Amino acid sequence: MAPEHHFTLATFIGNNGRICILCREMGIRKSITGITAELGLTPLVHIASDDFREPKVQKSFLSFLADARELLLIMDFNNENSPSYFHLLDTLYDQYRERLKVVAIVDKAYQGLISLLYARGARAVLVKPFMPKDLKARVVSVFAEPTVLERLVEAGRECLEKGELARAQAICRKIEAEYEHTHQSLLYCGDVQLALGEHRNAGRYYIRGFRDEQLSFQAYASLAKLCAATKRTRGEIFWLKKFAQINTLDYTNFIRIGELCLAQNRGEEAREFFAKSISAARKITSEERTSGVIFEIANTCVDNESLDMSREYATLLLRNGNVDKTLLSEVAYFRMNRLGDPDGACGIYSLLAVREEKRGAKMDVGFWSTALYNAAICHHTAYGDRKMIRQRHTSKRASDYILEILSVNPDFGKDDPVVSANITAIATNPLQQNIPLATLLVKLGRA
Repeated sequence: MAPEHHFTLATFIGNNGRICILCREMGIRKSITGITAELGLTPLVHIASDDFREPKVQKSFLSFLADARELLLIMDFNNENSPSYFHLLDTLYDQYRERLKVVAIVDKAYQGLISLLYARGARAVLVKPFMPKDLKARVVSVFAEPTVLERLVEAGRECLEKGELARAQAICRKIEAEYEHTHQSLLYCGDVQLALGEHRNAGRYYIRGFRDEQLSFQAYASLAKLCAATKRTRGEIFWLKKFAQINTLDYTNFIRIGELCLAQNRGEEAREFFAKSISAARKITSEERTSGVIFEIANTCVDNESLDMSREYATLLLRNGNVDKTLLSEVAYFRMNRLGDPDGACGIYSLLAVREEKRGAKMDVGFWSTALYNAAICHHTAYGDRKMIRQRHTSKRASDYILEILSVNPDFGKDDPVVSANITAIATNPLQQNIPLATLLVKLGRA
């Protein structure tokens, strides 16, 4: 766990901090901007009322934040942008971690939402209706000076990250002797005991963490971590399931449970939790991120030697909306090199090339050529030792792909000895002769 990071107004300004208001409802937006103006924070404020369902809008917003080292988001999740906001929040949390703080506004506190927001950097969640003074108090609290105990926990976590266990233990003892425990200090002291190998003591601290009902999911996660460290897989599954009962929208947790079930040959139970992961992702994030979740599950299945299940998820991914070309390229490589399915990989690479062709004048010839070349390699791997003209599910031979590339991009792979050797091997395959390709290679001086 990263050290707790505390904003103060001085450090926030010094680190080029940004306060971003993501809200489409004018009344709430006015209320928030009025509060930030009253606090003298207007120069730091950026209002984002655009439709974040548009990828270019998200990209533009992320570009705006490029120079910011600290970030406060005030987000109203009560509009059609909510899934896109969650997607954005995931991205920003990955980038900022402890330097991100969130004040979230929600219409209702349905199960799983609040715990998910806290797991992604929320410092406060306001449920409508609320008074303006409540929102002001939450914003002010973000910039409040940390208490001595909070500073001790932050310093202690830094020691843990650096492997300075003696100093971390000394801070834990000081907290025990001089301060009343908070939720975060209990989990910190538990982490110290875990690092020292004092597993029983670690468990005692983590269990005491249940006293904060709103953040109890963190204690469940800590107990699961303890079980993982002591190789108690059943215990880890038990606590992660407890975690999931509260944090019903954390798709990463469902994937972990599914992975552990696979390791214990509980395939149907794993499938159940993988399905929950995909369902949760679809509720809170974009189709693009959901595709990434499905791909992660496919990789998890391969890692646990469940190839048939992995193929199922790799196929499901292709049906999940408009998968971008970067992820589609990764899926093709995955099918070729991890699933041993060159025929399936060939089809995906062919699809990538067709997609690129449809861009017309904007077609990236280099990407298109590479996609077709990979299709040729996969096809040759699958069928190069067979005498054939057409395969039932394949519209072209490997040599046809090469002919198509060189007709448009005659210098493709010319300076790469591996690519040139592969092209020669495909072109000279006696079982699948292609006279037009042989003629073109001679004409290009590449025969």
